[in-house]
Amino acid sequence: YRDTLHVAYSRDAITGRGEGAPIVRYKEDAASAQKAVESVRELLLSADPMRFSKTLAEVFKRIPGEWAGKASIDIALMDWVTQKLGIPLYEYFGLDPADAPVTTFSIGIDTPEITKQKTLEAAEYPILKVKVGLSTDEPTIEAVRSVTKKPLRVDANEGWKDKEEAVRKINWLETQGVEFIEQPMPA
Repeated sequence: YRDTLHVAYSRDAITGRGEGAPIVRYKEDAASAQKAVESVRELLLSADPMRFSKTLAEVFKRIPGEWAGKASIDIALMDWVTQKLGIPLYEYFGLDPADAPVTTFSIGIDTPEITKQKTLEAAEYPILKVKVGLSTDEPTIEAVRSVTKKPLRVDANEGWKDKEEAVRKINWLETQGVEFIEQPMPA
């Protein structure tokens, strides 16, 4: 697990909510994200949330890094604005949800047997992303393939330790109809 930051922006009986998930690689954590958000509290309270572009530009000027903290502010403000307007965010931006690409449903890393069960439980989702990166990757994908022919993508979460292992597993995954592999090796 990891600690995330949740932000609530309340005004005019409306509460916009945002969340940021700090990433250790960027030297962020929930405490530093919270400190960053608190550093612009007065700005956020005094700003007009309908002028969010101006407000966010000032937030970005004042806070170096801390991407999770800034994301949580951005999301909370946009949630507030669209609630105030009574429309979903995609409508605010003039987007048609029918044009959105189909995204994956992630199946967390586990034993092959449990992953197979999770795959069965994900029957309604058209594309699956299976978390791998253990010595049981092949049996895991075989278990998934025993119950579905859906498009698969995998995320090794940097679990393959060298180029040889990555190449071997990528070549094998290609034979299993895997569309792509995310984060095969350590950064």
